[in-house]
Amino acid sequence: MPKESNGRKYFFYLNTFYNWQKTNYVSGTAKLLYYEILGLFNEAKWPESIQLDNYRLMWMVDTRTERVAIAARDKLVKLGFIKYRKGHKGSPNEYILAEYTPQKVSMWSCTTARTI
Repeated sequence: MPKESNGRKYFFYLNTFYNWQKTNYVSGTAKLLYYEILGLFNEAKWPESIQLDNYRLMWMVDTRTERVAIAARDKLVKLGFIKYRKGHKGSPNEYILAEYTPQKVSMWSCTTARTI
């Protein structure tokens, strides 16, 4: 993303995710986690990365189950909205906001196109 004001960055990421999720499914937990992480980046004045431990993730999505928070995180990573580096003892996991760019696929570009 080009250098822009903090408010514009926030709306860029917010609108990109919102527009994507209008036509794609993602769980409510993953949505909440993305909005929470986005909020943290905004509050921290857009650092390159932030560090969060799994207990903080659990708190952010209001769950007592680590598995639920990790599944939401992994879904956002798989979809390309965030990047994640596993931490180690004394150093929490690191999160980076990714610039999501949807791929446009034409139905005619499929190798299994049906003829009428």
